[in-house]
Amino acid sequence: SQERITSVKVGEKLTSDVARRAVREALATGKYARAGVEAHAEGDGVVLRLALLPRRTIASLTMTGGVLDRGETMEAAGLAEEGEVTVTALDEAKERITKLYATHGYPRAVVNVDATDTDDPRRAVVSIEIEPGAPLIIERREIKLDPKLEAEVGRLRDRYEVDPSLNPFEELLN
Repeated sequence: SQERITSVKVGEKLTSDVARRAVREALATGKYARAGVEAHAEGDGVVLRLALLPRRTIASLTMTGGVLDRGETMEAAGLAEEGEVTVTALDEAKERITKLYATHGYPRAVVNVDATDTDDPRRAVVSIEIEPGAPLIIERREIKLDPKLEAEVGRLRDRYEVDPSLNPFEELLN
């Protein structure tokens, strides 16, 4: 449905003030998260068009998959029930969760963040799906010492070993 903007009248001279007034009126309804405005010539006049991003809130939030702490993942997502959700917010959540997983040793994590409409067009169910992929595993450690410290460290360096089957991120996961 088209919204009616009553603060701007047909025949009124177009100024930046008029455009701002139309945007403020649309945003004041609470139905829109963001608004932009454009004007283009038509006939002897101008058409003022508002680009409106509907405001939706998160009715519920689900997360499936993943191996990291749910709280930390949700915090990284920046989404919460009753919070606002936009396409931009979903894209940013996906990017932040992907970065979180990469930081924790899962550089191939595949993250999907999606919003599904509810019966109320102003509310959405947000689902986060995470396929972490294989973790990075340390296969070898090399210790390089300043030659001046060689005598001090001595044979300790030779006795320092790492089991390549161990996951260095195990303690973070549990």
